[in-house]
Amino acid sequence: MSDQDLVVETVRDILSGFEPFALTAERRWDAGLWTALAEAGLTGVGLPESAGGSGGELADAVAIVRTLAAGAGAVPVAEQLLVAGPALVAADLDLPPLESPLTFALADAATVHPVDNGDGPGRFTVTGTVTDVAWAGVAGSVAVLAPAPAGIEGAVLALVDTSALPATDACNLAGEPRGSFVLDAAPASGALLTPAQAEGLRARYALARAVQLAAALERVLAWTVQYAGEREQFGRPLGKFQAIQMELAEMAGEVTAVTAL
Repeated sequence: MSDQDLVVETVRDILSGFEPFALTAERRWDAGLWTALAEAGLTGVGLPESAGGSGGELADAVAIVRTLAAGAGAVPVAEQLLVAGPALVAADLDLPPLESPLTFALADAATVHPVDNGDGPGRFTVTGTVTDVAWAGVAGSVAVLAPAPAGIEGAVLALVDTSALPATDACNLAGEPRGSFVLDAAPASGALLTPAQAEGLRARYALARAVQLAAALERVLAWTVQYAGEREQFGRPLGKFQAIQMELAEMAGEVTAVTAL
C-alpha cells in the first residue's frame, strides 16, 4: 500500500464517524470532522513542513479532497489544501495556523493599497465588498486575489483575518456558505503576483472544484449502478433492461471523461 493509499484510508476512517447532514443556518459546516482531520495532520497535507504544513505531494492533497467530496464532507479542505495554502507558500507569505480553516476568494472589485508602517514590505489594506466567499463565516482567514494598485501590472494576493468580521448568510445549492465580507481598509499581509501567476491561481481554483465535481459524479454513478441492480420492475432488476443499460453506459462514459480531465 502506497503512502497515498494510507492517507485515503485514514480520511475514509475519519469520515465513517461523521455522517453527512443537511447544512442549515445554524449548522453551516462539520466542525467535528474538521477537528478530526486537523488532529490527524490532514489539513496541512501537500504544504511544506518548513512552512507549517504536513508535507506530502499535490497528488496527496488531491486524493484527500476527492475522498472528502465523495463522502460529502462539509469542510473547506479543497480551498485550504489546493488553493489558498499553496498560493500563500508560493508567494512566500506566512501560513496561518492550519488548525483554523483557511479559504480563498476572488475580489475583482476590491481596492488594495500598500502600507508603509515600518514593518517592511508586504503590508496592504483591502477595501471593498468581497462576494461569494466559500465558507464565509467559517474560515478565520481568507486569501484574497485582488487587482494590483493603480499603475502596477498584475494582482495582489492578500491574507485577511476575517474571524471577527460578520458575513452575509448566502449559500450555494448544497447549503455551503457563500457569503460576502465588507472590508474597510482591512489590514493584510500580501504579495504582488504577475498576470501569469494570477491566472495560474485562478486555474488552481478551478482545479479544486473540478476535483470535487469528479468525485461527486463517481459516487453518484456508483449509487445509480447499485440501485439499478437492486430495484426490480416486472420481475427483474432495472439493470437488466437494455434501455437502462444504455443510459448507465453513457453515464459511465461521461464520468470517466470528467475524471480523466
